[in-house]
Amino acid sequence: MDSGLYRASSKLLWVPPGGKSVFGGQVMGQALHAAQLTVHRDSWLPISLHSYFLKRGSPNSDIIYQCRETSNLRSFDSRSVDAIQNGQIIFKMQAQFARPEESQLRHVERADGVTGMPRGVVAPDECLGMDDLLGDLMARAPAALLPLIEELRASPIEVRYAVGAPHDPLDPDPPSMPSRQLLWVRIREPITKAPGLDAACAAYISDQPLLLTALRPHRISFPSPKLGALATLDHSMWFHGPFDADDWLLYDMHAPFAGGQAGPSAGGREQGASSGRCFLNRVRQGPLLWPPLPPRHRRDLPASPALHRPSRRLVTASACNRTARRLVRPAGRAAPCQADAEKQGGALRDEGGGAARPLARGGPRLDVGR
Repeated sequence: MDSGLYRASSKLLWVPPGGKSVFGGQVMGQALHAAQLTVHRDSWLPISLHSYFLKRGSPNSDIIYQCRETSNLRSFDSRSVDAIQNGQIIFKMQAQFARPEESQLRHVERADGVTGMPRGVVAPDECLGMDDLLGDLMARAPAALLPLIEELRASPIEVRYAVGAPHDPLDPDPPSMPSRQLLWVRIREPITKAPGLDAACAAYISDQPLLLTALRPHRISFPSPKLGALATLDHSMWFHGPFDADDWLLYDMHAPFAGGQAGPSAGGREQGASSGRCFLNRVRQGPLLWPPLPPRHRRDLPASPALHRPSRRLVTASACNRTARRLVRPAGRAAPCQADAEKQGGALRDEGGGAARPLARGGPRLDVGR
């Protein structure tokens, strides 16, 4: 559009199944790539980002990314990015860039004291994939959930379970599980090796699974009749070196805290399958919104009085969770609804107005300017 201004077409913004607003990972990935386009030093890559989600993004209006050169120093460049829609700022990001260099001081330490790959992790070629799990669910899931499953199967992100098969997603009463998940993730199709594009794709991948990890100790799967909505308040990432987003990365997620108005916090790191090196860390925080529930469901909720008190401030349940809630009602109370999710992607246009190639065919896309 102009110097430091980039446009994401509303025609290609993606809304997750059952959602009402633009996928946060798409906004964050586009903002990071827009910032990268204003860095004019060869081979410089992002080393960190800190972002805040201020308002819901509408899929019916273009998003304008306004980038400002906060600083251009000898060793670091800083950029501020505002995502603007209908004259209002819906998202803010501060990102920093530097030349990739090997440090003489390097170590990776985890809370369990293990270096390299975590214990029990299986190589990605030997793991059960989400595609296999979704194929099994298609054969036995209620008709109301089939559109949601089809949308997940069209995702450009390939996922495999690094420590064994997950619990049955259709179980209405899942057991309490540790607040940790380990997944192998990668972009399905090869992506253009433009500066910073792998980091933008990693931002896109990271936004959804982290908060779902916080549900595991509370016997809640997704979608669930117990859950109203998921949202992100803030998201930070640190990049420790170059990596390929279309190669397998181990996504190690942990949610050490849940509670308070801001909701749970969750952190994750990604390591390469072949090298075992830690390439990035991230922390995300967001509220878990609970709908008012009938008394027969309330006994399964955590023992917090605030969660049982109906409130008009609670966000209406998304379509996929309304579907799940209807499935557990007695016969004759309500008929299953057809989840209606729109398949869309996203595109950034550069200053010349051109749009990039889609990241993958079909399903949600992170498209970025050339």
